[in-house]
Amino acid sequence: MTLQRTGNRLFAIRRHELTNKIRNTAVKAMLCGGMLALALSVTGSAASAQTIDPPLRFDFGFRIGSYIPTESEIRQAGGTHNLTFDIDWVPEKFFDRRGFSVVSVGYYERDGFKMIPVTVGYMVRESSDFLGRTYYYGVGGGLYQTRVNLPDTSARNKWIPGGYAAVGVDLTRRIYLDLRYHYVARYDRKFVGGTQLSAGIRF
Repeated sequence: MTLQRTGNRLFAIRRHELTNKIRNTAVKAMLCGGMLALALSVTGSAASAQTIDPPLRFDFGFRIGSYIPTESEIRQAGGTHNLTFDIDWVPEKFFDRRGFSVVSVGYYERDGFKMIPVTVGYMVRESSDFLGRTYYYGVGGGLYQTRVNLPDTSARNKWIPGGYAAVGVDLTRRIYLDLRYHYVARYDRKFVGGTQLSAGIRF
């Protein structure tokens, strides 16, 4: 009976390690793919800048949404869905306003989980005949102030590095939807990254 329990524990540990490796590999591949797509898009942006109609005319945005941590332990600390608030500032536009840099500051907190991401990113806007709308994609990185209150964590505020890959679509000139995957370094050996879906308004 003891051997069987030991075997089950070893199997569970190995399965968890394998799952983490697969997830980390997939996320790294997604980020690398996003970087490559971004580089290719920037290279050819001058030739296709005129395709964006209308151009991005707003310098600020406010988003509200939900953050879903990837790991179940983090969801136990704060819940499956954590209410998010983000402010986006566009300090610079490039290539006839087709590409733009963005500085984002967010606030996510629920029960024993808190995260304040401060990031800088670069986005590229495209027009889609299929969607009939303008969409954007890009990557960013920065620091994430994080606190996780669990029995085996310090429950202290810590600044840890992280990044994100993002894609979004303009519903109107002001209203947009934004989907991001945040890949954040571990907090006390726990992965705090996850998926964020939010709706925003530009002003």
